[in-house]
Amino acid sequence: MISQRQIVALRLAAALALIALGLMVWSLLQPRPIPVIVAMSVGQLLGTLSFGTFLYVLVADLRSGPPKT
Repeated sequence: MISQRQIVALRLAAALALIALGLMVWSLLQPRPIPVIVAMSVGQLLGTLSFGTFLYVLVADLRSGPPKT
């Protein structure tokens, strides 16, 4: 069973991923040095944090055992 804390973490992961994706698109639409550097550093950081948060929730859910009926 997913707790309220895990739902908030999943929403945070989704928001971080969307922000990172926005930075990547910005660097594609405006290929100047600053957008590219921001996308490669901040976008990478946010994407990695998003993935790590998702993995945390996934492992916590798998460790909780099968769903109770």
